[in-house]
Amino acid sequence: EFAELENDGALQKLVSVQGYTTENIDAVINGKLWVDLERTDGVALTREDLEYFRPPNRYNQGMNLTVQQMVWWPYKSTRGTLGLEIKLTRLAPTEVAAVSFDTRTYAHRLGGQPADTIGQITEGLTRLRDSSSDKNKDLTNSDQVLIPFDQMIAELSRSVAASFVKKVAVTEKTVFYPVANGNLESARILIEEGAYELAIERLQQATASNPDPGDLYNLGLCFEAVGDYGLAINSYRAAWNADPENLLFAQGIGRIERLRRESPQLRRQLDSRR
Repeated sequence: EFAELENDGALQKLVSVQGYTTENIDAVINGKLWVDLERTDGVALTREDLEYFRPPNRYNQGMNLTVQQMVWWPYKSTRGTLGLEIKLTRLAPTEVAAVSFDTRTYAHRLGGQPADTIGQITEGLTRLRDSSSDKNKDLTNSDQVLIPFDQMIAELSRSVAASFVKKVAVTEKTVFYPVANGNLESARILIEEGAYELAIERLQQATASNPDPGDLYNLGLCFEAVGDYGLAINSYRAAWNADPENLLFAQGIGRIERLRRESPQLRRQLDSRR
């Protein structure tokens, strides 16, 4: 799908206008849009019972009269559903780094039947008859009362794009975890200086023959630092099994389990290694 992405017309236009060269562009965001829009000009009809009362006088008796009248309420409504697929595509090598598909809906209606129809009719029947034709014409023909389609699409797309940015935005967070006191003091120094790969090599050799709980925890700490959470939690559990009263070892297990709950992708990674 993306084999010819470098020759995409929109990308080439961006390159030429902004003065970029293809080598300066690491990735692009592209996608597909599905839109279903509906605009309606309609009339809601109601049949209301209107009561008239004529008081009596010296010549005529009083009279109560109930008349059924058809009342029409013009309205304008708009409704839209948008589906937006956004992809973050790396150019070299050409691959999809992230993909998201979300939908948004919008609906709005102006005019139509009020909530208290009878009350409004009885209070302003005369005014309604005199002015309904002009007001209905304004509501029916006005293009300003409802949001335009292009603005609706822009607002819905902006909402989806904001969600996508939150998913793929690169964030950095610095955390500080204590190092356990183990038999291998050189591993502690390597961990404190950030030499995790070398510390893993030394700790694996040491724990193979003499599995000290502190060294096992430090081994898990190294695996956690390089992102191998499956091996990290195995090492933390081995350390905790050897010393169940150690709070530091329990904290290591808790960190990985919390990450597993918060990240579905990590949960699938750990489950696949069982």
